Amino acid sequence: MVLPFASARGGVRGGGVAWHASNLAVHMAERCFAVYIMANTLNTVTYVGMTNDLVRRAYEHRTSSLKGFTSKYHMTKLVYYELLSHPSAAIHREKQLKGGSRA
Repeated sequence: MVLPFASARGGVRGGGVAWHASNLAVHMAERCFAVYIMANTLNTVTYVGMTNDLVRRAYEHRTSSLKGFTSKYHMTKLVYYELLSHPSAAIHREKQLKGGSRA
């Protein structure tokens, strides 16, 4: 299952996680893995990641609760995600996005 959320072009207004958190939680209740892209407020820096709990992970990024790249560069906007049913598929897709491959 792949559910594109928003493109970087269209963006996500408000930059929060609350917009579809309840809807997303229903999808994530199934055994799903998310590949996602976070961006800073100016969309000049992006971060690609993978998680089994997108709502929690986006919250961690937004609140800078974990120190690292995303807190240093203020990654606060979830601009894109895909839900996949297998961790191997999510890892493969994450590597594609990080490498710029469209294959």
